[in-house]
Amino acid sequence: MPAPRRAHRPESRPAEIIAAALALFSEKGFAATRMEEIAARAGLSKAGVYLYFPSKTEVFKAAVRETILVTVGHLETLAGGFPGSSRDLLGRVVAEIARVVGSTPAGAIPKIVLSEAGNFPDIAEFYSREVISRGVALVQGIIARGQARGEFADDLGPMTPFMAIAPIIALSMWNHGVGRAVGRPIDPELYARDMVRVLGRGLQAQEDGR
Repeated sequence: MPAPRRAHRPESRPAEIIAAALALFSEKGFAATRMEEIAARAGLSKAGVYLYFPSKTEVFKAAVRETILVTVGHLETLAGGFPGSSRDLLGRVVAEIARVVGSTPAGAIPKIVLSEAGNFPDIAEFYSREVISRGVALVQGIIARGQARGEFADDLGPMTPFMAIAPIIALSMWNHGVGRAVGRPIDPELYARDMVRVLGRGLQAQEDGR
C-alpha cells in the first residue's frame, strides 16, 4: 500500500527510500519491483526518488552499503581488538550476522542476490565484491587467529570460510522465503548458537594433533 505523502527532511529521504525498497524487494523480488512502487511506499513522487538514486540498481547498492556493509564494518572492528578466544569471537560474529539476516529487512538481501543473480549479474558482481569478499576475509582472519593461538586445527582447507558462511545464506533463504510463507521463521539466536557449536567442533585443534 502506498505510504501517505508526508513532509520529509532532505537528509532523511535516502534512508526512507532504502527502507521502502528493501521491503518491496523482500516482498516481490528485485525484478518485479518498480521505481514508482518504491516512491509510493516511501511517500514520495517517482521524480523525488530519482533525485537521490539514478536507478533501481543504485537503490539496491545503497541498501547493501547502509545495512549489510555497516554490520561487516562493525564486525571487522570487533575482530581487530577482541580479547577473548577465537571461538568466542566467531560466536560473536555469527550471532550478529544471524540477527541481521534472520530478523531484519536487510536479511532478505542474500536471498535477493541468489534468486536474481542470473538476470542481474551486475548486482551479483557488486555483492560478491563488496560483501562476500569481506565476509570471507573476516572469517579467514578469525581462523588464522585461532590457528596462531593453537585453538584451531592447522590443516583447515581453503573452502573453510565458505563453509562457515553458507549456513547464514540458508537462514536468509528460509526466513525470507519458505519460513515467511508458512509462518515458521527460525530463531536467529538459537540458529547462531547451534551453528557455532558445530563450527567450533570442526575447527577445534585436537589434543593428539590429528
